[in-house]
Amino acid sequence: MLDQATKFLTDALRLCDLTTLDWLGCAASACVLLTFCMQSMFRLRLTALLSNIAFISYGWVGRLMPILVLHCMLLLINSIGLAHALRNWTSVAGNQTRTSVHHLNIPEGVTVQLGG
Repeated sequence: MLDQATKFLTDALRLCDLTTLDWLGCAASACVLLTFCMQSMFRLRLTALLSNIAFISYGWVGRLMPILVLHCMLLLINSIGLAHALRNWTSVAGNQTRTSVHHLNIPEGVTVQLGG
């Protein structure tokens, strides 16, 4: 049974005939999809950085200059955004609060007044 499954997967991959460049593109695209699943700004920026690195690799190997230039610029933007998110998170962590309120699980329709 295991041999049949292995043969099926091997044949399927051979049919697809994906190159290294194709695999890099698929991995980079999967990283983008993962970025959209993040709920906190810190995790979003972290996965966006991973996505940028994957697309930079894809652009470099494929000699795709528009993708390479775009993701080098986005890498800088996301690095700055990650630094801001990390600084905001650590600056308010001492007050036992965070910039995100997603972890509070406030029921729909309930009004919360923040501040003094």
